[in-house]
Amino acid sequence: MAGIRDIQCSQPCVGVNTSNNLTSRLCGLKSNLMFLCRKIMAYNQNVIPHKWNALRDLIEMFFERYRNKCGMTIFRKAFAFTLAETLIVMGIIGVVAALTIPNLNSSTADKEKIAKLNKIYSNLEDAVGRAQAVYGPVEEWLNGKTEEQKKLIFYERMSEFMKVQKTCAPNTSGCFTKSQGNALKSGFFVTDTPQAFYQVILADGASVSFFPYISGSCSESGCYNFYVDIDGPTKGSFTYGKDLFTLVGGSKDGLNKSWAQNSTANKENCFKFGSACSSWVLEFGNMDYVKADSSGKCPSGKVLDWTTNTSCK
Repeated sequence: MAGIRDIQCSQPCVGVNTSNNLTSRLCGLKSNLMFLCRKIMAYNQNVIPHKWNALRDLIEMFFERYRNKCGMTIFRKAFAFTLAETLIVMGIIGVVAALTIPNLNSSTADKEKIAKLNKIYSNLEDAVGRAQAVYGPVEEWLNGKTEEQKKLIFYERMSEFMKVQKTCAPNTSGCFTKSQGNALKSGFFVTDTPQAFYQVILADGASVSFFPYISGSCSESGCYNFYVDIDGPTKGSFTYGKDLFTLVGGSKDGLNKSWAQNSTANKENCFKFGSACSSWVLEFGNMDYVKADSSGKCPSGKVLDWTTNTSCK
């Protein structure tokens, strides 16, 4: 990109007498502003290039009247900046803030969501381990039972080892109140919504639905799921991959972080619908798939692939 990356400001005042305090201050200000622009550009690759060029032009316009062979001329005697100069600097600061603050806020929000999901995963993994230590493998709880028996047994034995503040019976509202639209569109458990099973709201406000496999028998890699809304039933965007996640467990493997990576369809669904992104968050510690398009392509042109490219940075 032409512009900021090509600007050299490491020695903005070579050959100029900087004994004048105002001259020295302005030399340093220009150097710092350009350095800041380059740093922001390197960090924030999603901003439209012409916005950065506009910011560069503002900085250059401010200093143009003082330019010499090194970029500055001898100043006339002055004891303060003019109103116009002050307004230009304030404008530059405003542009920088407008370009960076939304992305910083988004990054902070993503980190909070990642921390929440990791905490819930850890709590559920602990509950699964403790329940199996007391009652034996999940497979033995469920095989041969009716649909309603499976739902009740799985809920009772799991919730026994969890801090629950509210319970919702199957097909009732209160713990999950929003449609699981994106997941259903993906074809991932189309007929089984969280409301079809026992649901709870945990002590930290997160919602969990207990989903034992209804048809067929448990296997080592697949036996039960947990639908999780990390924000609870009344907050957040109610969107898979952002605050709604599915966690999958097997009869022997326990809760599996990498369950989605065993299926090409699940990997693709993460980028398309967000319905299989819990593995990405737990394994790679980021939510960069939100920035990517349905094929996994980031704004920078990098393509996420679950192996070597696991971040848009």
